[in-house]
Amino acid sequence: MIRPLSITLLLIVLLSVPGMAAQSPSETGETKRVLVLYSLDKGHPAHGLTEQGISEVFRANREFDVMLYPEYLDMGRFPGPAQAKAMAEFLRRKYADIKIDVIIAVYPSAVDFLLDERTALFPDVPIVAGEISRSYAANLGRSPARQRITGTIMGDNITGVLDAALRMKPATKRVALVAGVSPLDAYNEQIFRVGLKSYAGRLELVDLTKLPMPETLARVGALPRDSVILYSSIIRDGAGQSFTPREALSLINRATKVPIFSLYDTFLGQGTVGGRLVSFELQGKAAANLALRAMAGESPAAIPFGGDDAYVDLYDWRELKRWQISETTLPPGAIVRYRQLSHWEEHRWEIIGTIFLIITESALILGLVVNLRRRKKVEQSLAESEMRLKLAADSAGAGLWSLDVTTGRIWATEHALALYGFAPGEKVDFEKFLMVVHDEDRERIVHVIEDAARDKGELSVEYRITLPDGSIRWMAVRGNYIPSQGGLSGLTGVSVDITERKNNEEALRQGKQELSHLMGRLISAQEEERSHIARELHDDITQRLAVLAIDVGTLELQLGSDHQQNREKLRSIKDSLVSLSEDIHALSRQLHPSILDDLGLVRALEAEGDRFSKKEGIRVLFNHEDLPPAIPRDIALALYRVAQEGLRNIARHSRATSAHVVLKGLAGAIHLTVADTGCGFDPGLGRQRPGLGLASMKERIELVHGSITIDSTPGEGTHIEVSVPYTP
Repeated sequence: MIRPLSITLLLIVLLSVPGMAAQSPSETGETKRVLVLYSLDKGHPAHGLTEQGISEVFRANREFDVMLYPEYLDMGRFPGPAQAKAMAEFLRRKYADIKIDVIIAVYPSAVDFLLDERTALFPDVPIVAGEISRSYAANLGRSPARQRITGTIMGDNITGVLDAALRMKPATKRVALVAGVSPLDAYNEQIFRVGLKSYAGRLELVDLTKLPMPETLARVGALPRDSVILYSSIIRDGAGQSFTPREALSLINRATKVPIFSLYDTFLGQGTVGGRLVSFELQGKAAANLALRAMAGESPAAIPFGGDDAYVDLYDWRELKRWQISETTLPPGAIVRYRQLSHWEEHRWEIIGTIFLIITESALILGLVVNLRRRKKVEQSLAESEMRLKLAADSAGAGLWSLDVTTGRIWATEHALALYGFAPGEKVDFEKFLMVVHDEDRERIVHVIEDAARDKGELSVEYRITLPDGSIRWMAVRGNYIPSQGGLSGLTGVSVDITERKNNEEALRQGKQELSHLMGRLISAQEEERSHIARELHDDITQRLAVLAIDVGTLELQLGSDHQQNREKLRSIKDSLVSLSEDIHALSRQLHPSILDDLGLVRALEAEGDRFSKKEGIRVLFNHEDLPPAIPRDIALALYRVAQEGLRNIARHSRATSAHVVLKGLAGAIHLTVADTGCGFDPGLGRQRPGLGLASMKERIELVHGSITIDSTPGEGTHIEVSVPYTP
């Protein structure tokens, strides 16, 4: 209770300070449209930070009302000229009726794409080439394209990173360069190699580029202690296996016995020590400022390349401790992240709360001592207090009573008598009271009262009574055992009519049943609609696409050798039609797993795991054992959808490299487990803000009378456990 209250008071104070409250934005001027063309996919961490910097600058400017149009070329996963041509045609059609004022192209791949397609795609629009190397900028400066291009340069910080490494590890004699084979890997590697030239003769270069990942890990683990690692990036290793750069860095970090350094702030927290790092957010801000100058009418050719200040001194506290590096070796003003809190910093509010409780309890004890001295005065006013209590109980709709368990006599207030259907002033004993209690509850009430009297404890029970007019009412009774100086005094308590509450609870229960039934019908309707759409996609659209691809292929073959350019265009169209047909076929399988009906749950989960692994690059291990020969379709479908949603959440949120799905047949139940070893999450936050996927899983399992539990810990992965009752 202390921490939330203190935080609330702090927020009130901060908000009351002049200038702390959010200011309403002033009116902006002319509307400008900026296309931001990212080279890789939307999930690339550097693109996210770049977009954050771009958006912040455009929101803060007051000269233009800037509308952003982000697009992702995804060249890491879909390279090649055919993909580039298809993307160019897509963008041409999409922005045919939209006037783009400036293009920000992030990474050289996006710049090359625009220059290759300049005749058909945004031919006269100024370009800001973001996050390019100095050599690439020099090539642009010598080309005619410089007339419409300016940009930001990054990667000049190799000296700042290596100098920091040598300052922290002065005994370093060699540096190992690690990089992959994808085009972006090669581009980053070249930046590192250019920067390393100034260290020739001072440091021995160990070339660990373009190797298969197992060999890279073995070579990294065998490096001498006087080495450091420079990690460029690995999107695809020498064996052709694909990784995310962070995933590859994590593997290297686990294998290495020497520190890892890199040039980019996106790798901090993933295993690198730190240094003078490229800040992609500052790069985005620099690119946005250049774009504003171009919008204002400046010629891109007259705008010098920027990005010289887009660097930050960042270090990972955990890596400093791991490699026994003193913080005194860091430059002034360096930022240290991921610092573990001291016991006081981590538990400060708990300690303060404990001290507060000790002080409070001490005050309470002192108060009790004082109250004991006043006890006699309190006893003298007991009669007056009982009268006030009676008045308060009557006002609250409660009836007071006491039972002498020796004689069975009952004393009750007039309101209590009225609650049980007795006349005012009527003499009531225990036997007469039992006659009013409902037949089905009578024996239970006798046991409850006997137990309270025997154990000298509390009485708490709810039961029904039958009034003289035949109506049934619900009563809630709370009481206590009251001893006296001469022996047993009896039980005393209060009775409250809770009929309305019980009626509301019953209505709520029925409402939940109806809601569950409606939800089952909705899910069934959803599955039927999915099945219908899947059949339409598979039986109609994919067949029509296949016929269209065959017709295009036939037309391609009919063209002579003097129509080579047209034949290549037809071949590209045919390939696109085949790819689109395959995508629609895969979509139909996702909408409705026909394999579930044809081959059963096990084969369906195996197929889903294979499809997921190929699409997401996350390995799925599937095991099954002791399953019954046949599983009812409703149970099989519920388990399949839970596994499908669980894998989808792993791909979206976990940053895991593998997942495990287990299907078991147990005594009277079928058990499903979906687990990963990714980043995990806080289940408490999940319960406060449940997602639609989690709600859907729970609803499906409830419809087959099963149970589902989700166990997750930040940094330790997530386990989904499902149990559905079934006896063959």
